[in-house]
Amino acid sequence: MGENFYTGTFDSTTTIVTITSALSLYNAVELLLLIFTTFTTYHGLYFWSLLVATTGLIPYAVGLVLQYFRLTRPLAGLVINNYGWWTTITGQSVVLYSRLGVVLGNGNERVLRYVKWMIVVDAVLYHVTTTVVVFGSYYAAPPATEPFSRAYVYVEKIQMTGFCVQEFIISGLYLWKTMDIVKTQQADPNAARSASNASEQSSATRKPVARVMGQLFIINLVIVAMDIALLVVEYKDLHVPEVAFKGLCYSVKLKLEFAVLSRLVEVAGVRRTFSVANTLDSITDSGGHTDGHTGIWITRDSVLAPDPGRTTTTSKMHSFGSQSSSSPEWLEDLEKIRTVPVDSTRRPNPHVDVARLRQESMTDARKLSIMSTFNNISVSEPPVHKRVRRDTDLLYANAIREMAKSS
Repeated sequence: MGENFYTGTFDSTTTIVTITSALSLYNAVELLLLIFTTFTTYHGLYFWSLLVATTGLIPYAVGLVLQYFRLTRPLAGLVINNYGWWTTITGQSVVLYSRLGVVLGNGNERVLRYVKWMIVVDAVLYHVTTTVVVFGSYYAAPPATEPFSRAYVYVEKIQMTGFCVQEFIISGLYLWKTMDIVKTQQADPNAARSASNASEQSSATRKPVARVMGQLFIINLVIVAMDIALLVVEYKDLHVPEVAFKGLCYSVKLKLEFAVLSRLVEVAGVRRTFSVANTLDSITDSGGHTDGHTGIWITRDSVLAPDPGRTTTTSKMHSFGSQSSSSPEWLEDLEKIRTVPVDSTRRPNPHVDVARLRQESMTDARKLSIMSTFNNISVSEPPVHKRVRRDTDLLYANAIREMAKSS
């Protein structure tokens, strides 16, 4: 492996090492500044994985320069470069994993668990094996140097292929889910049935979601293309250009991921708002009645501007059975005032304004009751309280019926 060092001639390999190392260091420093000026709190898997992967770019590039130009002992450059290789390669996969759950959504915990263990197993297997073979090829005793060097040729290709397959799987999950999200939004029937103002709001809500999903789709295509390019260079046995090009590729990947992945949580909130808005639009178009929940009415104001002083919405939900036009008026009036205690000593007022009572009842009937969970709005039926019928109820019902006949 002695031909992989600087020979004093400024050839193509030296040019590649110089340019790619300089660009990698520049991208790493710029990304570090962006990280510490963007994040307000320094915690979470996304922050730490991004920080570790970015800081790993610096020893990776510095170790390559020290080792290739022989600026110090080969052991120092080899240790520094391998440390940067460990943190950059696996760190970049953890960065993708840290935001994968936001795109996949609920119900995919098993997929996330499989991806996590794939990253852990590949890191231990490929990093340890390659590191042992590399140090053995440099510092093993003379009889064992040749076997280690020969093994390194195969191990390097195997670990490169394994890490590329790992990133293909993670990027494939991103590509699959982003396409699914965009198709779902484009096929949303509520946008076509909304009014002009509601349509403008839905369009404005959809734009940032579609933009971020499109950018996420593109950067994962770029990741796949870069991995394929690295594999091509590696299988052509261009070891030093491949090592130099790898640092530049991963610095570009991290910058692209930082630009888009940081907005995924925000986009997830927009998607939830978009789902709520579409549900409310469908409720408005259907006259305020929810599909699949007979007699439960929902209004827009109680969702968009809930009153914190109110009690739980489920306790204030009013449910009315489906009332046909053929039902008698006295029965409707009885339903409106059935909760008011009836004094048997008082006679019903013959001058009751039935129309006013009906109007007030319809106003109360439109008080909403909604429970929103992430992307869906589900309404739970109120508990049914049995009420014992009393004789005064029947007397009052007869009075209302006679009153309705006279009107």
